[in-house]
Amino acid sequence: MSKKMHFAVILLNCPMHHSVGSWRLPRSLVGYNYARPAFWIDIARILERGKLDMLFMADGVGVSDRYGHSIETTIRYGVQCPTHDAVPLVSMLAPVTQRLGLAATISTAYLPPQYLARLLSTLDHLTEGRVGWNVVTSPLENALKQYTHDERYDRADEYLDVLRKMWSSWEPDAVVMDRESGIYADPAKVHPVNHEGKYFKVTGPAQVPWSPQGHPVIIQAGQSDRGLEFAARHAEAVFAVHQTPAAMKRVYDDVKARAKKYGRSSGDVKVLWGLMPIVGETEDAAKAKERALIEAVPQLGGLTQLSTHIGYDLSRVPLDTPLEEFGAENGEGLLQALSHGLGIQGLAKMLMKENIGRSVTVGEAAQFYGSGIGPKIVGTPLQVANQLEDIFDEVGGDGFMLITHYLPGCLEEFVEMVVPILQKRGRFRTDYEGTTLREHLMQE
Repeated sequence: MSKKMHFAVILLNCPMHHSVGSWRLPRSLVGYNYARPAFWIDIARILERGKLDMLFMADGVGVSDRYGHSIETTIRYGVQCPTHDAVPLVSMLAPVTQRLGLAATISTAYLPPQYLARLLSTLDHLTEGRVGWNVVTSPLENALKQYTHDERYDRADEYLDVLRKMWSSWEPDAVVMDRESGIYADPAKVHPVNHEGKYFKVTGPAQVPWSPQGHPVIIQAGQSDRGLEFAARHAEAVFAVHQTPAAMKRVYDDVKARAKKYGRSSGDVKVLWGLMPIVGETEDAAKAKERALIEAVPQLGGLTQLSTHIGYDLSRVPLDTPLEEFGAENGEGLLQALSHGLGIQGLAKMLMKENIGRSVTVGEAAQFYGSGIGPKIVGTPLQVANQLEDIFDEVGGDGFMLITHYLPGCLEEFVEMVVPILQKRGRFRTDYEGTTLREHLMQE
């Protein structure tokens, strides 16, 4: 029996998701206001109709001034700005869906663990066990600027430890609701946390009882060495971006090996690869969509997005500078130069020669990155399905995080044209077998 793929879709609550200028495409947002319910309800229902695992909401706090130390280009080109909060969407979409997983990005930098434990347990109850949490440490903002890159993860390790204690402080059968005796919950089954560590001191217990999943599905997207170690210890799903199957395979095997160090099996951690399917009725039609997407990227917009994500002001770097020479003036390489900032080191690594297959300049990287992170697979429904299978089989699993271009049309095309091919081949589910997000992800 062939191993089945998992699919999720990554979006932000904003008009421009991961492709700068995608909102300009002729079929984007036609008849929709992205900040209104109808847009998100339609997207969620499309994904559930396709039996996808989850809608994954990325997020970030603040308006970036990384490029040129100004917010001007961020505002002018709508570079993931304005961005509305992702968490309310989970509550809004839960009643209009029945099985689709709903995951939100929330930083460990801003909220006390006691509050976040309650928030996520509440969402798990409201979704009946379909919520996921993408753990980030706010590399793009200055909330934790007193900490180094690795120290932010050290703090997040303890943060997760606190949350797990909070979530398990109510035993699953603590709520008895005995009408005759008048006892609502058994105090013997509700336990104080009594955590005192380097970063947090929490007594507990949690305010919210055991939720349908026990705790939300933990998702992580860090791709630095420290980020991968964090993911191997905590994550149930890892979102990663690399340009070639060979690079994906290296990271896939690395994550699975790291997980075993923590007593986890390889199946406990699913790795979802970010890529953008561009589907057309003909190959030429699909390639025309790809060209339109790339041409919609203003150069300054691409530079602004790349600067924001890698945490380095690229207005100071000549556009014809090869990435391999980035930081050479200081005797450093790319990652060493970026380590002084607050960027996402894994995204910088994604753009290097060994992951792309060729050397690129700063200008090329910005145009490439601005049209959507991750590789693009372009073609007819059959060609896209074939490419997905080839990548999936070469890497070894587990599935894909779909990056979008024009919305909601590109998702409808994928669900209506590509999914049936994969279902017919036995490579994707024809129906949900479970009710919770964790059950979806654990389905083989």
